[in-house]
Amino acid sequence: MISLPLREQVSGWTTETPTTPGWYWLRHAVFRGKAGAWYELQPIIVELGQNGNAPMMIFVSGSEWVRSVEDLVVGEWIGPLEIPS
Repeated sequence: MISLPLREQVSGWTTETPTTPGWYWLRHAVFRGKAGAWYELQPIIVELGQNGNAPMMIFVSGSEWVRSVEDLVVGEWIGPLEIPS
């Protein structure tokens, strides 16, 4: 059995990029791009989506900002989030 570091067990945050589409919290994220690096240190809500066999895409809630998970260098995730009914 593999055990996670105590910090991740208690908080639920993980550095493993999710493979299931849905809504997630993302924090301490660093993305690489043509114009350089983009950093998002504060937690933000993002949606992971996929179209066919294309790489999973990250959509930032409330904006037009979209990135491939392949552009993510590092980040901490928690979710998927349940949408209240």
